Amino acid sequence: MNSSFILKRGRARSLPLFFLIGAMLLASGSLWILLRPHRVLLVENITKGVEIFSKPAVPGDNLWIVFVNSVERLPVADHFVVNAARELVFEETIYAAPYAGYVERGTEEIVAPLTVRRHSIGEKMKDLTFFAAYTFRQMLFVNGHFVDLYDKASGGDQIRIRVKSTRRLPLLLERFVPHGDKDL
Repeated sequence: MNSSFILKRGRARSLPLFFLIGAMLLASGSLWILLRPHRVLLVENITKGVEIFSKPAVPGDNLWIVFVNSVERLPVADHFVVNAARELVFEETIYAAPYAGYVERGTEEIVAPLTVRRHSIGEKMKDLTFFAAYTFRQMLFVNGHFVDLYDKASGGDQIRIRVKSTRRLPLLLERFVPHGDKDL
């Protein structure tokens, strides 16, 4: 037999095998990307079923909630951080109060007259819920940017903040596949 014929015949068989292996790797990589968990920092109005704010959860994301305590009418600032495992962690609270305080964990530090900072709390939060205030409205800051809660919420509405784990495939399907009438 001619050796050049065997060489050509071997190349002819190896080329489709190369493309088949490449296609399988591409398909498995795409499936992995579509099915792996995707975590989103989500602020939602539970009462009205409306999303107020969302962004991909990245380790180091900062979330500050600033409000006036309803009993003493004194300011409070709570600080939450998304950790490396993409979980919401209650990190510190700063409050002006003439007594021992709201939270007993963490390291206490006096930062001004009658103003206490409790830091290094490190409490993991599955989610954080509170009621939107009527008079003294809460302010929410995500990575230093103001998020207007009251654009989609009013006094008395329940607000939930959480890191939601979802898959990319349902997100893509929701975006590209028509669902028809949602009232059905």
